[in-house]
Amino acid sequence: MRLGFCDRTHVVVLVSPLQAMMSGASSENGGGVAFPDKYDYRKMGFCRCIRHLRLKTLFIILVISVVVVFLTGRTNHGFLSVKGLEEIGDSIRNVVEKAQDMITKKLIATARRTSNINASLCHRPAFNLGDNMFIDLYESSNIPPLACTGKMLMNFVDGQLVIDNQVLGDSNVLEACVYEAIERKDDDTFVYSKPLVRDHEPFEIDIKHDFFRLSCYGKENDDDVENHQSRGLKSMPNEESAKLYGVPPVKSASLVNKQFMAAAFEKNLQRQLKLDSDVRLVSRPRNLRQLLQAANEEIARSNSKGSRLANISSNINNLPKMNWDENSANKITPRRQPTYEQFFAHIVPNQKAIKRAEEIAKPAIVANVLIIMLDSVSTKAFKALMPKTYKYLQAFDGLGGVLMEGFNIVDDSATSQLVPMFTGKTQQELPETRKHVADAGYADEHPFVWFDYENSGFVTLYSEDEPTLSAFNTELNGFVEQPVDHYTRPFWQAAKYSKLHSRSEAFCLGGQANHHFTLDYVQEFFDKYHNVPKFAFAYHGELSRHDVKNIKHLDDDFQKFLLNMRLNGNLENTVLLVMASHGVKYSKAQQVLQGKLEKRMPFVSIVPPRQWLEHHRDLLKPLYENANRLTTVFDVYETLVDLLNVPAIVDNLDKPVDRATRGISWFRRIPYDRTCAQAGVSTHWCSCSQFLQLSKQIDVVQKAALAVVQFINQQTAEYRQQCAELSLRNIVEALLIMPHDKVLKGTSKMLSAQQLSNLSNQPDVDVIEMQLSIQMNSNEAFYEAVVRFHTKNNT
Repeated sequence: MRLGFCDRTHVVVLVSPLQAMMSGASSENGGGVAFPDKYDYRKMGFCRCIRHLRLKTLFIILVISVVVVFLTGRTNHGFLSVKGLEEIGDSIRNVVEKAQDMITKKLIATARRTSNINASLCHRPAFNLGDNMFIDLYESSNIPPLACTGKMLMNFVDGQLVIDNQVLGDSNVLEACVYEAIERKDDDTFVYSKPLVRDHEPFEIDIKHDFFRLSCYGKENDDDVENHQSRGLKSMPNEESAKLYGVPPVKSASLVNKQFMAAAFEKNLQRQLKLDSDVRLVSRPRNLRQLLQAANEEIARSNSKGSRLANISSNINNLPKMNWDENSANKITPRRQPTYEQFFAHIVPNQKAIKRAEEIAKPAIVANVLIIMLDSVSTKAFKALMPKTYKYLQAFDGLGGVLMEGFNIVDDSATSQLVPMFTGKTQQELPETRKHVADAGYADEHPFVWFDYENSGFVTLYSEDEPTLSAFNTELNGFVEQPVDHYTRPFWQAAKYSKLHSRSEAFCLGGQANHHFTLDYVQEFFDKYHNVPKFAFAYHGELSRHDVKNIKHLDDDFQKFLLNMRLNGNLENTVLLVMASHGVKYSKAQQVLQGKLEKRMPFVSIVPPRQWLEHHRDLLKPLYENANRLTTVFDVYETLVDLLNVPAIVDNLDKPVDRATRGISWFRRIPYDRTCAQAGVSTHWCSCSQFLQLSKQIDVVQKAALAVVQFINQQTAEYRQQCAELSLRNIVEALLIMPHDKVLKGTSKMLSAQQLSNLSNQPDVDVIEMQLSIQMNSNEAFYEAVVRFHTKNNT
């Protein structure tokens, strides 16, 4: 049986332009659900759709119901009356609409079940870099080039320190060089070793330590004499000595602390000697001992002023011993500014780690792991600001990386990203290690995956370039024991708290860019342990944390680093993961929807070992399939676990995965219809959801904003002396958060109160979630919150 409208009527899935954009559909066809190529239901006639989906029974029921209505004439106005015919027509339309709704749902469900890898349910907006706000965000032409103007007297060449004669010059003569190794005491304290003073050539010494500070002195000039710099995060005097030296007390008591304390005493004493107009030093003191001798002479000669000076030097016998080289005492003093100053980070192979690696049996296929993480760089920002690196990283004739476009954060802090990435668990699921929490432990208690790598015979490295904002030390208590074989935290502490850093240009340490220390250290790690399995994680956050445009400084050097790693053969058997902790976080773009979504979608690219392209291509199939599917740091953890036993990956390639599992390895096929809830992503951070703009004047929005203010004030009530009570200034933005499949026609525009009411009255919608951006009166700060509104009881 064929009816005339069968060939003319098409099943149309009504979606908004926003949904069309998110599904990648063009504006010409109006968008729609991403149907598989094999069954293009949009081009099928209504009857053909029914036949293909085996819904003939439904259609027959529809026809019978129409016939019954006509034959029985059960209308209130008679069978042939005009009103009766209108009533019959309304009944038919209602039945047809219900049937079409059922068919539409069936079509969508069928399309989703048969979707290919490019038709994931978790659609994302097609960001437009031409947006005015984003042009400003990514415009970097006004950023001056990085210029590190300090002098680099020595450099490592083939593992040996070599003096650059062009820097030294013919007229300069080195009198002495001081070498001080930088050592870790704990995560909060670093110390300098006992200085090694060399006052004769050769000055190029083989230093058997990963990190050290070099200070070289030319001919002394009185203009070079100044107070000795303080060194270190806690390189300051303890409470007992602070009273003597007139400086603030802080915990620590290393040799360098004693040197600093003596220098502080010297500064304080000389200041008070200068304050006394009757005191005249016969000659300018050249070191601490001469200064103390001069002070005692002045005390003996000047009784009238002796009481004050005697009070200062009454405890001279308790001064810390300086441990100076007597032969160099007049050349090298704590007060003298070095002519050349440098910090060095290089790899000295850890023999214990090598022996550990040799003793542990390994599987037939072993892959090194290298993870380089940047701070606050979204996919679009990476493409716009690091075009050379992106091209080389992704191009087939470059590294051939796989861009994980479906990657979603689980939180917007580095700590909340790295903890599950390296443990597979959230902070709440692990032992308490947060700072300022009673009885909190240390991060050593967490089951970090690099411990598994060490137990599997790998040498490990962990590097972060911002010691004050470290992922495991800002919010957490850090580590008691050094967590890996090569740990750069003490180096960055010493460097960032040195006077060399304070007088260097931005993003520089003397004559070297800070990112070079990280890249060179990682490359040397791979060179020095060439035949040993390696696991390395390097986090570079300084450039992009506060202004993503500064990441442009890294582009050329990062591309050269990747090229050198490839040419040296370091990527032949290495899984390389280049990623960001999250997208752009601190910018005005956060005030609009596009910026909020960028923050949730960081850049992530994985480069498989080049050997796999030739010998293990089967391992790459799921990786390419998962590129457009919803993934998180929980999946990165499972991927790292899988890489501990590569042969097992091969054996399990075709085994189905449990879609309820929060973390799924990238080397297994992730379900195309995975949801944020299944992946461990809360509604607030889920970029798969639709964010629909609400009118700020809607009553429920106003109530929600006041509820946020009330909640914050309740949380801070017991700290009212320190925390002011907040009041609402204005609502900046209100967004309705909905799953993708609940988007209605016409919701691309701002939802009115009536549309929101119609939505909330749907039987399957009992909770509405809103994301609010509000500004307070007291501090004019902006706050962001997600509010759940229960539609059934209006709470």
